[in-house]
Amino acid sequence: MRWLAAAALAFSAGPALAACTVTTLPVTFGSYNPIGEQDLDSAGRVDIACVPAAPYTITLGTGLSNSYTPRSLASGASRLPYNLYTDASYNLVWGDKSAGTAVVGGSAATASHTVYGRVPRKQNVGAGVYADTVVVTVSF
Repeated sequence: MRWLAAAALAFSAGPALAACTVTTLPVTFGSYNPIGEQDLDSAGRVDIACVPAAPYTITLGTGLSNSYTPRSLASGASRLPYNLYTDASYNLVWGDKSAGTAVVGGSAATASHTVYGRVPRKQNVGAGVYADTVVVTVSF
């Protein structure tokens, strides 16, 4: 049996002080083994290009779970908990600064920010294609 999971990233922008372009690369987890001994990790990206360079902050929404602890991938009524992080050590949940979450910011004309995703090991879920959509908000 194969389990596939992905978290898509969509974006919205705050009030404009500069002309900025935001593009996202989704976090695609691939096949998940519910009896495996390893967490399933993956990464996506948020790219920003601003003219002129402008300070910005990137927040990520909760997705369909309406919570940062944890977010949920869905396959019909089935849920597969996962989360998105600002760091490769999976310590800081990327959110909006609420509930202990962190945000990412910068001020360069162009920048690329990695979104680290993790589905914890040994979650008893049925086979299916699991997905979530998380809104990326860039304030500049």
